[in-house]
Amino acid sequence: MRPGPAPDWAPLSMRRWVARDLHRTLTTAIDHLEARHAGTTGHLTGTVLDDLRYHAGLLRCRLAESAAGNGTMTDKDPIR
Repeated sequence: MRPGPAPDWAPLSMRRWVARDLHRTLTTAIDHLEARHAGTTGHLTGTVLDDLRYHAGLLRCRLAESAAGNGTMTDKDPIR
């Protein structure tokens, strides 16, 4: 079985950096697509942008969670 995107051995600071960078990339892509397709309707502006907003929101919530715990985490734990 292949490890997930952030296996147990990944340093916590690296996982946090990756999550922040992914959130920044998602929000930049959303802004670009909204500006480029302003006033249009269709699959891209509806479903895809909604999905991007949803996942960016999930990342933002996970990054905002308090850093309670002992500093160890598994790939199923929230990003702190």
